Amino acid sequence: MLHALYFKKANNNGKSWEVLYNNRFVETDSFNFEKHEKKRPCFLPTVEGDSVALLFAFLLNWVRFGKFSKDISNTNVFEHSGKLYSIAENHLPHQIDINTLHTLGSWDLNASAWNNRPFTSHPKKAPETGELVMMGVTSTKPFMEVGIISEDGKRMVHKVDVKLGRSCLSHEIGVTKRYNVILDYALTMDFDRLIRGGQEIIVSRFLKYDKKGYTRIGVMPRYGDSDSIKWFNVKPNCCMHLFNCFELNQHEVVVWGCRASDSVLPGPEKGLNKFDWFSQRFNDQKKTVVNEDEDEDNNGGSLLPVAYQWRLNLRTGEVKEKCLIHQSIFMDFPFINLRFTGLPNKFGYAQLLHSSASSNSGIFKHNPS
Repeated sequence: MLHALYFKKANNNGKSWEVLYNNRFVETDSFNFEKHEKKRPCFLPTVEGDSVALLFAFLLNWVRFGKFSKDISNTNVFEHSGKLYSIAENHLPHQIDINTLHTLGSWDLNASAWNNRPFTSHPKKAPETGELVMMGVTSTKPFMEVGIISEDGKRMVHKVDVKLGRSCLSHEIGVTKRYNVILDYALTMDFDRLIRGGQEIIVSRFLKYDKKGYTRIGVMPRYGDSDSIKWFNVKPNCCMHLFNCFELNQHEVVVWGCRASDSVLPGPEKGLNKFDWFSQRFNDQKKTVVNEDEDEDNNGGSLLPVAYQWRLNLRTGEVKEKCLIHQSIFMDFPFINLRFTGLPNKFGYAQLLHSSASSNSGIFKHNPS
């Protein structure tokens, strides 16, 4: 569901303002199917549960409806070529009328160009060209493809298979003036792992995070291919959201993001107490220090992200990592002035996270420079 606030001057010579509120469901294909044709919810949930039950849910959804899961569009909204789109990971963007919130239909990117692949929730506009850089991840090969959409939004001008060796549930892509920035961390999707459940049902699941698995950041020339990507191994982490990426000079790329040592997805293993599992990992009094001696076996506060910087030297392959601010200040859902996307910027904004009281949360403004 989309929610909107509209601010407009009242009819009293502009001395006061009116605030109007509206909300509306995004009418995806599966939403309309359930609402108008079946008159009830039909799709089986496929996010959480026993591995055998999830496997049958995937299969039954496919047999009954031709889709493994319901189309959703509730993660982000973005603008391109003067049009507003809502988006989630598992479906194409839907164009929205900003005045009424009515759904105008899914974005037709040409079936042969993108083949109805998933579309990242956080695409980025390339500096100067205005092209939209995006990517899509799936549980089958090719695991990740990067695409570039023309400034007018009418055609795919570049598409490439990144040729990852695993299906990483990468949530965001970054851009600089010349490069695309790819995040490859150990949150993976694997149908084979789900099928292999058997007696290993507790540890075999479709979605899994390996806290000690490898993490790397790829820097790819804007219209490059998989062979042109320069990969940088970094300390294991899960970084769902980026502030910004930019080039510091001709041979260095800076990446700012919200880094955690654990992933909120897929949650606790079967049989574990959810309350205890989340309470420990969201406890800011037990937060593990982020440094060279970080104890990855300590789960205290491991789901709490901090503002973090990676400096990637394209010439030497060197990586420099550090917290941008004090590591007791936790935040996520970062945002910047979009005019500086891919360019050096001064300020970043984020949602503060505080585990003990929502009254202590707020919006954080930071000048990392």
